[in-house]
Amino acid sequence: MLYSRSAENRNKAALGIPVWCARFNTTDFHASSIQIQEDGGLVLQSDVPFSPSTPLYIRVRAAGCGKIGREGFAGIRTIGVMEVKWCQKAEDYEHGYPFALGVQYMGSFD
Repeated sequence: MLYSRSAENRNKAALGIPVWCARFNTTDFHASSIQIQEDGGLVLQSDVPFSPSTPLYIRVRAAGCGKIGREGFAGIRTIGVMEVKWCQKAEDYEHGYPFALGVQYMGSFD
């Protein structure tokens, strides 16, 4: 399972990673956080709701590497394309983001 809808699993996040997210092929990036759940699921915490089936660019935000921001080039860039599987209001507003989204990498990595 690559995404988790379980409230119990969402509250047991193993890791929160600061990321930028945007609809695929746009430059309207939003600061967000992605969490890896104990069951292997991925939950994106966002200030913007995205509809299920929406493809998103996800880019890890650099930290402590000089100029940081949407246009900053400091640090290692890790980018992926993920599909939104579900979206709902966050129950606990963790990291200050009001929406929780289950996401899954697009494409086959076999």
